[in-house]
Amino acid sequence: MVLEFIFSEKGNRKLLFDGYVYVKDRLVSKTYWKCENFASCKCHARVHTEADSVVRHIGDHSHSPDVAWRL
Repeated sequence: MVLEFIFSEKGNRKLLFDGYVYVKDRLVSKTYWKCENFASCKCHARVHTEADSVVRHIGDHSHSPDVAWRL
């Protein structure tokens, strides 16, 4: 699966995965992403990526996906 990225107004990469948008949390040997609504919706969903593929998806979203990003 090829990862799809979008860019914030400040030019930062965001991950678009399953209709949800994730922001980079940290980068170690793999990249850790958290839902961009982690603060406003108290959403604990996370995604781990490595070598341009999702290796782990953790947690459920506490909100609906963004309609604008649905394909």
